[in-house]
Amino acid sequence: MKQLTLQVASVPDREQVVSEIWFGNDQVAEVSNESFDSFVIELYAPPGGEAWSFDLEDFQSILSRAKDNLKRE
Repeated sequence: MKQLTLQVASVPDREQVVSEIWFGNDQVAEVSNESFDSFVIELYAPPGGEAWSFDLEDFQSILSRAKDNLKRE
């Protein structure tokens, strides 16, 4: 069963590391903190053009973990 996972990554178009949110092999979002005063989330379209559908508690939890990971960097 697919689940939401988190990966901290250093990507070429960002000066700081980012938190990538994945659902199986598909990237759902990227959370960044480039300015250090606010977090930004980029949401990606799902494959096939359908809407993503996640349990709200699971999504809130992974967003919180993404922020916490970037606070440490």
